[in-house]
Amino acid sequence: MRRILLSLILACAAWAAEGLTQVQSVYLLPMANGLDQYLAQRLTREAVFPVVTDPKLADAVFTDQIGVAFERKLAELYPPAVPESKPGGAEKTQAELDADDRILSEQLKRESDFRPASTFHRGKGNLFLVDVKSKRVIWSTFEPSKNFRVSELEKTCGRISAELRKALGRK
Repeated sequence: MRRILLSLILACAAWAAEGLTQVQSVYLLPMANGLDQYLAQRLTREAVFPVVTDPKLADAVFTDQIGVAFERKLAELYPPAVPESKPGGAEKTQAELDADDRILSEQLKRESDFRPASTFHRGKGNLFLVDVKSKRVIWSTFEPSKNFRVSELEKTCGRISAELRKALGRK
């Protein structure tokens, strides 16, 4: 039983590490207390990941929150591709497309009623790296800052960077 559990844990760790090694560049969404600025500087300085300013060039996105608000931001940054219509195929009319948009808006509104979008309720210290294509979290950590002084934010980003390098198999 222990061998099965150990092999399952190792397989999951290898699967997560594989997703992390596929990341070539990252984009950082705005974070509480300007943490994104300090983290971008640290990731660039230590050559952990190249940081891009255009989200369309990124393979993954760093964020300090996930949920409905994050999904909306991803949809805004990475709009779904409009499928090309096939000749002679049945195309959706504009009315049908508008109805689909209305249904999606209503679903997002209902979901947002359950979770506040305010930054006041954020889990301070959580950090997620989300793959842009698959929309799955490929790495996360919990590194709360003791306070929001520059020196403390810099230390926090140092710990985050060290954890990322360790997950990537670098020193």
